Amino acid sequence: IRDGTLMEIAIFSQLIYYVPTLILALIAYIVAMVSNLYKYTQIIVLKWSVLTEWYLNSRYFPNGT
Repeated sequence: IRDGTLMEIAIFSQLIYYVPTLILALIAYIVAMVSNLYKYTQIIVLKWSVLTEWYLNSRYFPNGT
């Protein structure tokens, strides 16, 4: 019985040790994903605005101003 409780305590202490690091890793991963998405959306918006600007210029100023 005592061996079993020792095993449980060992597993529990390992969980206490591992779970916070897992949570931190997950948070870091999510933050990285979000920042990457933000960067990509910024790039896409920038390119889209440049494209629309170029399109409008070509439409309304055919001689290229």
